[in-house]
Amino acid sequence: MAATKLSTDDVMQETMAWIFGDDNLMEEMEQFATTYCPYFDYIADRFEYEQAENKLVYTQLYQQFSGMFEAKIAAFLATKGWTVDEFLTAMEGEAVAQKTHSGEVQSEKVAELCDMITALTDYSMFKIMMLDQRKKLVESGQQGA
Repeated sequence: MAATKLSTDDVMQETMAWIFGDDNLMEEMEQFATTYCPYFDYIADRFEYEQAENKLVYTQLYQQFSGMFEAKIAAFLATKGWTVDEFLTAMEGEAVAQKTHSGEVQSEKVAELCDMITALTDYSMFKIMMLDQRKKLVESGQQGA
């Protein structure tokens, strides 16, 4: 039996609640970071992250992480009667419809959801997450530098 399709507002609200509130999702992301952060260089000074080399393995791990997250969001949206493409189109439509003359999105909900998904699927944010996890584990003595 197909899931009943939620309204755009409801699916956005439930997606935000799922991303922030699903302990299993957060645990899987943290486990991924802990498992694969040894592939990343230890950088003591967070201000030097941007200058860090972008190794091929970083890109490969990012693709693996993105694929994992995309599969999870697709499965979640399917339970709400939505596809990823429908969801992205609806988000884009909401953002365009709610832009002010200055280009700012009026709805904090739409802006926040866009920011969350971007943070979870953006390479730069992924690299920061992995470097942070590496730094944390090295400095706590759980991994060698």
